[in-house]
Amino acid sequence: MLLATLLLAVAAAASPAQEALRLYEAEKYAEARPLLEGLAARGEADGPMLYRLAFTLRNARDPGDRAAFERAAAKLQEEAAGSARLEPAFYLSNAYRNLDRPADSRAAAAAAAQRVESGAMPEPVEPLERFRLGKLYEDLAREQDAARWYALALDGLSAKDSPAYVRWAARYTAATATARGAWKEAERALRHLQDAGIATVDDLDRLARACGRQGRWAEAAEAWRGAENLDRVNADRPRYAARVASLAAQVGILPLVSPDGRSWEALGREELETLMGAQATAVRAAKDAVAAAPGDGALRSKQSEAIASAKSLLASAAVEYVLRDLPLRETAFSGGWAPLLFQPSEWELPPAP
Repeated sequence: MLLATLLLAVAAAASPAQEALRLYEAEKYAEARPLLEGLAARGEADGPMLYRLAFTLRNARDPGDRAAFERAAAKLQEEAAGSARLEPAFYLSNAYRNLDRPADSRAAAAAAAQRVESGAMPEPVEPLERFRLGKLYEDLAREQDAARWYALALDGLSAKDSPAYVRWAARYTAATATARGAWKEAERALRHLQDAGIATVDDLDRLARACGRQGRWAEAAEAWRGAENLDRVNADRPRYAARVASLAAQVGILPLVSPDGRSWEALGREELETLMGAQATAVRAAKDAVAAAPGDGALRSKQSEAIASAKSLLASAAVEYVLRDLPLRETAFSGGWAPLLFQPSEWELPPAP
């Protein structure tokens, strides 16, 4: 009896609509398509399901996708007006965007947002509904409201069940935060992707830069190493960036201003490159001086201080350079300081006699 009950429960849980939704949310569109087509053919698909079918057709480059979006939009328009949820309005706005009808999309989004703001519909508490409200605000170009609801949604969304929503919300929130210089907020959003294991090389690069802008260079180096491991073939930039961040972490407290008293952000690209090259020259000069007089303890102490200063200045200029996404590898080679990144012994003076 117990086994029969369990089997019935499993069968009920695996209804065509629920299975289609599970596959669609997991981005398995080819597998979801026949189930969605069956629901539509039998008249069992509501507006959101018709939208999902249209999206799977577009994903497969099926020429029938536009007609499917038209059908979904018509159904969603009926459902959105009397729904107590944001789901129909969310898909209606998206359907209009897929049909290249931006004005209709904004109108649908505005109507839904107004219902929430007026109190006619309560503010959402479910993560998916919060995401939908964020997307509706995004469709209205209300960045601050969109980012707020996306951030709330991220706290409850599952990357396993809804990876597309997590990626969208995290990247949007991070992008708007970066534009405002809100580095902690950008980092928090991108951590969702990293923790879920769905971050791309670009996501980890943005995370590293957000950590770097906060002066947390060890964590920046870790993020860049993660990017390096994701794509070994094209890993030059994250590999060099990770070494620069590690160098900054070794130095610890970096100078707040450049040698001429200006902020590092005020220096131009060529000025940064000249400064970095000069530090490589200074290190070589210090080592040559000690090699010429190995028994001079006072000289060794003086040149050790010179190398420490060069290390601090090179790290400061190099982190500014990498945060601007400038060609780090090429510059490191042409400036003669690439070995200082990869060979710690290059910073050491010749051994004392």
